Amino acid sequence: RFILHPTILEKKKSINIPVKNSQLYYVTVQVPQNTPAGRYISDVQISGKNAGKFNMTLELEVLPFVLLTPDRLYAFWYHDDTPKELLVKDFPVMRFAGMNSIMTALTEYACGVKITGQGQQTAFDFTAFEDFMSEYIKAGFTKPLNYNLVLKQILDLDDNALAQLIIQMNALSLKNNWPGFIWGMGDECDATEASLAKAKALVARVNKIVPNDLTKMTIVFPENWNVYGSDIDILVWAGYFDGTLAEKTRKLGCRLGAYNGTGAYEVDPGDNRYFYGLWNWKAGLEQ
Repeated sequence: RFILHPTILEKKKSINIPVKNSQLYYVTVQVPQNTPAGRYISDVQISGKNAGKFNMTLELEVLPFVLLTPDRLYAFWYHDDTPKELLVKDFPVMRFAGMNSIMTALTEYACGVKITGQGQQTAFDFTAFEDFMSEYIKAGFTKPLNYNLVLKQILDLDDNALAQLIIQMNALSLKNNWPGFIWGMGDECDATEASLAKAKALVARVNKIVPNDLTKMTIVFPENWNVYGSDIDILVWAGYFDGTLAEKTRKLGCRLGAYNGTGAYEVDPGDNRYFYGLWNWKAGLEQ
């Protein structure tokens, strides 16, 4: 039996492999800047309890070019309940992987915004969020944070409280010289009439508060390309979008984005991230 692991890369000091099983491992090598191009060889020793030791050779080829800094936005979705001791380790790894932004929703969790009270008594504690953004900047992220507003704590806010939340966050960004925010209006809300209605209501509220800020929405069905009209600034498509959708999106005056999950990218060529990335580049995506 062969196990493909891990789908999501994690650093682990040790792991248990069942008897008569094999397991594939990924090795990430951080090549120092200005390393001369060429082939590098090193010995690697693998050992385990009840497994003895195994020696192998690791061969790495450093190519004779440097990747340019992208002008487009690249982001992973990041879990909002991550404690700071993990966050400070994750951010540099994501930057190393080429990300220049993060998609997240940060409310009442380890690294988010704490909301208390109701109505005119609503108050916001940004202490943990400021720590989050401090690490965001320290790690080298340069693009606006993709901040999803579709959480019950936020949706339950009245218009005045929602306005205060967004205005105070923008003020913090300006004060601390952060790159700002892209306000996420939800995820695939065109999937049902009920979720679409709620998303449209939120879009209208946010556009009224900050008409010049960027808003973002993922679209799941191609036939729904125009359900928001030009009210959304960035339409983010699943992996099956084509040149027709790209053209329609731009006719709306919207920026163009794409997303995919882990998928069967080791098996299915249609979901292979390398070729998927090339197609995104060819189509001229902004995000």
